[in-house]
Amino acid sequence: VGHLSLVLIMLGAIVGGMYGYRNPQFMVSEGETLPVAAQAGLALQVLDFTDKYDPTTGQPIDYASEVVLLKDGQEVKRQTVRVNDPLRYDGLTFYQAFFGASTAMTVKDKDGNVVLQSAGVPLAYETEEGRKFGVLAIPGTGYNAEITGTRGGTDPEIKPGQVGIGIYASGQSTFADSKVIDQGK
Repeated sequence: VGHLSLVLIMLGAIVGGMYGYRNPQFMVSEGETLPVAAQAGLALQVLDFTDKYDPTTGQPIDYASEVVLLKDGQEVKRQTVRVNDPLRYDGLTFYQAFFGASTAMTVKDKDGNVVLQSAGVPLAYETEEGRKFGVLAIPGTGYNAEITGTRGGTDPEIKPGQVGIGIYASGQSTFADSKVIDQGK
């Protein structure tokens, strides 16, 4: 019976790994809400993120995200998610896989009308030059924006306090336009 139970647990892990829903691109910035594609009407909101380190060694002690799960706009679950303490709801599991920088973007059209208000863009990818970047779809335009952060004080192109923005048509790989802008501009 003991051996059979171990085999069943391993079989369950294999089947879940092969056929379960996974979305490693699901990243939510602090203060943002993102729909969960696996279930209609479900959305995850990240209220707060904290990280703690050992003051003597600098080693991480805790990474914690305070999250709210919404179903059709109503709160169904609230939890502090940690690396080994995921949020579980209705057959779905939300893990805190990593954390990193993100930028809040407000997009306006040429007339100054807000197209997208304060969208959090996780800078979760890395360029060949070592800069972190993220991608933002601009609603109703057919364009995306690649938001790129600085490498730090020695970066000759994007200084601290600036981001690079490259605009490209969906499905294209070259920028239609790009600029480096200061925060708040």
